[in-house]
Amino acid sequence: MPVNTEDSGTTAASSSETVLAREYQRECDPSLCSYHGFNRPHLRRESTSEGRPHQPITDWRIPPTSPDDYDPPHFKYLRSVDWSKTAFGPPCAWSPTLRSLALGIMENSIPVALYWGPSYDCMYNNQYRLICHEKDPPLLGQSFEAHWPELWDFFRPLLDASYYESKNIRREAALLIFRSGDDPESSQERYFDFSLLPIVQDEGIAEGVLEITVEQTINVVTRRRMETLGRLSNSLRGIQDFDGEFWDRVVDAFDDNTLDSPMLILYRTTSSYDDTVLHLQQAIGVSPGGVFAPYLCFLTGIRPDIFHKEMRIAKEQNKVAIKQFSPGLRANKELNSRGFDEAPFAAAVIPIQVSAKSTCGFLILGLNSKRPFDSSYKFWLECIRKEVAAAATSVWLRQEELTRILERERQGAMKRLTIELREQLTKRTEALRHSELLFTKVAEILPVGLTLVDLDGKIFYSNPTVRSMYHVDSDKEMNEKWKSVNYHEDRERVAECFDHAVATKSSICMHHRVGNDNPERGWEYWVAASVCVQVDESTGEVQRFMVTLVDITSHKQNEEYQRQLSHQAVERRRQQENFIDIFSHELLNPFSATLQCADSILTSLTNFQNTGKKVEVDELIDSAQTILVCVQHQKRIIDDVLTLSKLESLALTVVPVSVRLHESVAQMIKIFQSELLAKRIRTKFIIEDSYKTLQVDWVMADPSRFSQVLVNLLTNAIKFSSPMSTEKREIIVRLAASKERPRVHGNVEYQTFEPPPENKQEGAQCNGADWGTGEPLYIQATVEDTGIGISKKWQAKLFQRFEQVPKTHVTYGGSGLGLFICRRLCRIQGGEIGVWSEGKGSQFAFFIKVYRSEHPGTDESAFGLTNLNKFGTDSSTSTPTVVNIGDLGSAAAKPAPLVEKPTAYRVLIVEDNLINQEVLRRQLKNEGCVTHVANNGQQALDFVRSSSFGSASGEGEHLDIILMDMEMPVMDGCTATRKIRELEKSGVLVKHVPIMGISANARPEQVAMMTEAGMDDAIPKPFRIPMLLDRFGQLMKKLSVTISPIHTEPSSRKQSSSSGVEGALGKSATILMEEEKENALTPPPPPPPPTPGQLHFRLNQLWSGVGVGCTPPAVSRRSSVEISPKTMSPSVERSE
Repeated sequence: MPVNTEDSGTTAASSSETVLAREYQRECDPSLCSYHGFNRPHLRRESTSEGRPHQPITDWRIPPTSPDDYDPPHFKYLRSVDWSKTAFGPPCAWSPTLRSLALGIMENSIPVALYWGPSYDCMYNNQYRLICHEKDPPLLGQSFEAHWPELWDFFRPLLDASYYESKNIRREAALLIFRSGDDPESSQERYFDFSLLPIVQDEGIAEGVLEITVEQTINVVTRRRMETLGRLSNSLRGIQDFDGEFWDRVVDAFDDNTLDSPMLILYRTTSSYDDTVLHLQQAIGVSPGGVFAPYLCFLTGIRPDIFHKEMRIAKEQNKVAIKQFSPGLRANKELNSRGFDEAPFAAAVIPIQVSAKSTCGFLILGLNSKRPFDSSYKFWLECIRKEVAAAATSVWLRQEELTRILERERQGAMKRLTIELREQLTKRTEALRHSELLFTKVAEILPVGLTLVDLDGKIFYSNPTVRSMYHVDSDKEMNEKWKSVNYHEDRERVAECFDHAVATKSSICMHHRVGNDNPERGWEYWVAASVCVQVDESTGEVQRFMVTLVDITSHKQNEEYQRQLSHQAVERRRQQENFIDIFSHELLNPFSATLQCADSILTSLTNFQNTGKKVEVDELIDSAQTILVCVQHQKRIIDDVLTLSKLESLALTVVPVSVRLHESVAQMIKIFQSELLAKRIRTKFIIEDSYKTLQVDWVMADPSRFSQVLVNLLTNAIKFSSPMSTEKREIIVRLAASKERPRVHGNVEYQTFEPPPENKQEGAQCNGADWGTGEPLYIQATVEDTGIGISKKWQAKLFQRFEQVPKTHVTYGGSGLGLFICRRLCRIQGGEIGVWSEGKGSQFAFFIKVYRSEHPGTDESAFGLTNLNKFGTDSSTSTPTVVNIGDLGSAAAKPAPLVEKPTAYRVLIVEDNLINQEVLRRQLKNEGCVTHVANNGQQALDFVRSSSFGSASGEGEHLDIILMDMEMPVMDGCTATRKIRELEKSGVLVKHVPIMGISANARPEQVAMMTEAGMDDAIPKPFRIPMLLDRFGQLMKKLSVTISPIHTEPSSRKQSSSSGVEGALGKSATILMEEEKENALTPPPPPPPPTPGQLHFRLNQLWSGVGVGCTPPAVSRRSSVEISPKTMSPSVERSE
């Protein structure tokens, strides 16, 4: 039967263990111990060098293919088991989890077993065989209960808890009794640490239980025996005689280790002259006075006692002698052993010798029947012999020679004491003199303030440090002024604490401030004051007080700094959490409108297709417009976050170009013209006198960063000018200039900002050779609105990260990053931003540093200083130039010459995203372009070879430009571009192929990567189609390429063109051009419900001509337009 016990824990041997106990500890196998600092090698993992290849796990299910391959016997046993008849099932049907466990545990260096199914069929590794012994290999694949019944009662509740309740079970140092053979008497005491882990399937139900076992038998037994040695050593220390106490303590030392002392008999001699007659002192586990423990034992052999021969051998050889018990002796009823319910098979006779020829007794210990009598057992018995002998020798010597030794020691001690006292007195006197001198010297140079105070509280010594702190020159002055020099707020508290220490003669410690004359903070020092009581060692009375003062000013300042940092961190966390809430709301809120609008469009078109029900065209356009507005809103939020990320990572740079900033301002206002008119907001653009007086024209600046700040301010001004207000709504944009760094513009005062040297994030980037050598100027821009205004409290926080006026994000939206980014952008351009508001309306002003530049040589735009007269102003006068929003748009109201339709191009779209591919193809088709598509760079390369670029005679599909995506499977855009350029150099392609790169991640590094690969230009996503066509035109002009016009041809022409694409790329690489199908006479039957792809295609038709991020034109109020299948124009399916 197993014994279910938990080891209560290990307690290290006390520091008083003898050398014998430590020798016994070292004698035990250190490689198998886990206690007292030893390591277990089977848990030790050897480090491996980097780059070492993985060693594959051996699949034991597969027999070796070569006779020379080593096949462990355990693997043969495993393969011999018919697993299909077990809970595991056939190996070919094992789940990945079971297969991984079945192979993995075999490679483990510690014993591991796997129990599968409710019957707990077993599988284990080779190390576990050492635990199974005779159970292996029959236990393989069989039920635990059937083949290990003696342990079933112990393991069953544990296995059930792990299997049915999915619990992780761990037991430490559990005692289990194993039979080492068929004989029940051959069982052994063994201890194990084991863990039971449930193997859970995908449904959350356990399939089996994994047992990981580490044997701790040697550790537990060694610890138990070491503790016995320790108790024996401690109990015998200090024994004065043999009158009972010695023998009782020997017996008591084994009371806690009954397993290794099932029987204990103690004999002692009663005469120092005759040690052949022994008297029984103690008998445990046997009957006193019986066969095993007679009251008198004779070593001469006059009576044949059981142990007399072993006693004689042990005495003569001074070693442990072993007495083997015959079966008859073991069956004797007098033998009532403790510990295990089994009689010991032998006993150890341990002599207690005090000299080479004198023995004072014998200790007889029954041997543990559940442990082998090995070298460690023998060594433990030998340690007991030495420990008991050493203690007995000490007692015996003390009794025999106590008088003589005491007398000799007394006389010598008195003589030595007299000499030592004389020498100590001389040394003490000299040391005291040196000590006083040393104390004085150390105190003079000590950086800590030091004073000595008598019992009356008077200072009789103070070192220079403390006198410097209190600004006094002598001890007398120190006594008079020290209380008044303490900081006035701490003065009363310090006096009370000091008086209490003197009155109670106790030590105290306190922190207080010293000085009252510091102009900044009032006090001069923070000090840690300690009042220490000095006691006379001989009398124990208090002699004086020693007061030390340590300057802790820096520590206190650092504490205050850390406290401020903590508050800032808490506030930053609050701001970030608030930002996340706002950002999530602003990003996710438009999704509802987007989904509803898309659902409305799909429903209307589906009803029209299935039932011919009329379609509200205005409603569809309005829904599409709403979707685009939502996407624009989300894009602005994402752009703010990306810009902030670039600022934080120093990835955002200022790129100066020669530009007219007044033109940039005018263009920005024109961008918002339709929105301003729709919200009935009047807008003025005022160029102030300072701008004209300084004759600012072309300057070196970064117009994109300047416009980014201006757009943010204009967006806020429009947003906070509520359309529900009946008051006048007006936005005024002012532009000014100065030679000196401005401090104010209008009502706005700029903050003086000097970035610290370590803060490179906000350092100005407006210096260097790229900025030219022109005169430096400061351009100022102000945006005034008549909106809701901003309180004084929030004006101070407005430009901080994640800060918004409370609840404005609920009504007006926003992320709280816009103005923070504006401030950072202004500062990296050498400028600053500020705000002013009182009641209604606000003024935001900012400035940047620029440098005059020469005329770049391009044509002047329609809005320059030289053209201000067309608005009725004169730049030579001192009157500010005022431009109304109507003036900027007046050109649209006047008759204008017919605008030529944008040039149509033959474009190869290389894009792996089929949705983007189809949307772009149809939008370009609506602009009159001929499009071809390829899904990756390899298909594009094949198409270019077969196009007109690959033939000197111009045969093949005519192509004007390639629109190349970056990230694609098979071959990416950069690789395809390089190969096209290589074909041009080798002559395979007869002329230069214009290539424009597109990428959603158009960072400067990626743009540089695309141009280095050979692309002629790059445009980031998202983009508008008119912008794309304009970039096409600029690229063709740059490359001096003339575009031949595209002529619309009959259907047969289109089919041949389509087939040419198929021939070059294959059907899988081409989206076939739509065939024209119409039936004008009779309406077609109702079509089946459209697929998602068809619905997406129809949405693209509806949005044709409008690029991503493009605001749709304003539409009139809704009107019902009835559309029937007969009125559908077939031209919408054309690909040219």
